[in-house]
Amino acid sequence: MNTTRVKITCVGPPRSGKSFISNVLAEICEAPSSRYRPTVGVRIVEVEREKVTCELWDVSGDQRYSSCWPAIQQGVSGALFVYDAEVQTADLETWYHSFATSLGLTPTQCMLVCNVKRPDMERTPQPPGRFHALKECGNFCVVSGSTLAAFREAFGAFLDKAVASQEAKVRSEEEALLK
Repeated sequence: MNTTRVKITCVGPPRSGKSFISNVLAEICEAPSSRYRPTVGVRIVEVEREKVTCELWDVSGDQRYSSCWPAIQQGVSGALFVYDAEVQTADLETWYHSFATSLGLTPTQCMLVCNVKRPDMERTPQPPGRFHALKECGNFCVVSGSTLAAFREAFGAFLDKAVASQEAKVRSEEEALLK
């Protein structure tokens, strides 16, 4: 059976919960660690689905690793933009520009993830400004301790869109070569 491989980046500001989100998707954990351990550069985990293997690149939120970004951005099929529900999201614009706009990713290839760390914050927050387009195409998810299964399901639907976009791009490139 053929398995499609895709590369998805998981990006956002420091301490937003990118590693927790990556661990949940890779089924490494079900709850955030009580101790904060910043990612150094990048960490890659695999998310297995029936016909898709996803390399999920958990990118450090620390700007000092931005020199690694060009290598990380190679061959990206989609991006998760993670933010903390309790923290201002101004940095998200920078992340979106660096990991979506500059790579030509469409809204269907991007997913906005609102990480809710406190149960009293579980009301459905609205996505910030320009990110409403991601909500409109179904790529906005609020993650909390009680929504992990629904988040995995939403990520699966997002992954299907990323695979379809990747396959369409390959077909387009092949057709251009044949002309």
